[in-house]
Parts: sequence; structure tokens; C-alpha cells
Amino acid sequence: MATYESLTERQGRFLSWGKKISLAADSTSNIVEIPPLVAGQRVTATVIGGTTGGKAQVTTSPKANIDAGTETWQDWPRGTVTGTFSDVLIGPVTGLRFVASTGATAAISCEVVIG
Repeated sequence: MATYESLTERQGRFLSWGKKISLAADSTSNIVEIPPLVAGQRVTATVIGGTTGGKAQVTTSPKANIDAGTETWQDWPRGTVTGTFSDVLIGPVTGLRFVASTGATAAISCEVVIG
């Protein structure tokens, strides 16, 4: 069964949720489950990779497939990045995870925001 990260509600003018994740070098985060979105909501993924490098991966597989470990992951359009990059994910994304580069020597920080 998949291990999920919980989103936390963010305080602000508009209702939104988020999750910050720190990853050790050469590792993959737990899955952030993306709930069904309402009109106007968007999912923003940010990788703060410094010189180490990292990427976000998304899935559109149903939750049942994620739970069974048979989901399909796709790299975000930016691929592996160094430095700080964000991207807005468009489409029926059901899950998101972050990957620190293979052979990396330092941790990376990542964040997902739904709002």
C-alpha cells in the first residue's frame, strides 16, 4: 500500500492547502494525494534543488492503482532542475511526488500548494 503525505490547510485570504517536504540525496518522497479540484483551483509544485538537483513527478492514475503500486509516474515538464523552479500542473493529477537526483550529495526541499 502507498504511503501518503497529508496536506495541511494554509491560512490566508483564499482557502488553500500545502505540504513542504525535505528529501535526502538520492531519495523519493512519499506520495502527496491530490484531491479532486474545484473550478479555478490549481496545483503548484516547487523544487528547491540548489546545486543538487531534483524533480517533481505526477500521476493521473486512479487511487486504487496508487494503493496497489501499479500507478504510472511522469516527470514534470522541467525535468531535473538545479536551483528553484515552480510549475503549475494542469490536468486531472491524482498524485505528486518529488525525487532528489541520483548521486546527489545534499538534500533538497520541495513544496506543493493547492489553491
